[in-house]
Amino acid sequence: MAKLYNQLKHFVIKVLEYLIIICVGTAIASAFLQVIFRYVLNNSLTWSEELTRYLFIWVVFMAAPVALVRKMHMGVDIIFNRLPGKIKIFTEAIIELCVAIFAITLVNYGFKLTSIAMNQPSPAMRIPMGYVYLAIPLGSLFLTWFALDGCLQGLRNLLAPVTREEVYKS
Repeated sequence: MAKLYNQLKHFVIKVLEYLIIICVGTAIASAFLQVIFRYVLNNSLTWSEELTRYLFIWVVFMAAPVALVRKMHMGVDIIFNRLPGKIKIFTEAIIELCVAIFAITLVNYGFKLTSIAMNQPSPAMRIPMGYVYLAIPLGSLFLTWFALDGCLQGLRNLLAPVTREEVYKS
């Protein structure tokens, strides 16, 4: 069962990575087209800046869970890195729990915002703004999943035996 769970988690991370790549590539192409149309053809595209901005929103909310899993978020770790084994593991679990609580809040209010914004068209592309805001609850759902997973992993590590080197490691 654990193997299936890890395969599912790995698959979701890969899907998120490909979605990020597609969004970034499309945003770059859109911005490039805007430059070509504006400065070469003297005819601006009305939708390209808006599309680039909305894709950037999707990139941010899809990349946050991937960065959490890979421990790539910025942080001040001067004191944290000096903590001994079990205290460091416990602190990591608490941090992951705080991230999960924040992400659950984002899921809740993100779905409310998305449902309200479904009736509001975007200015240039005329797509429902709910599709843009859907990135918030969707990315936050994955963030919640991965944060709770990290918290539970930390708790499992707390219950595991610790070596003498880990206790005095600084």
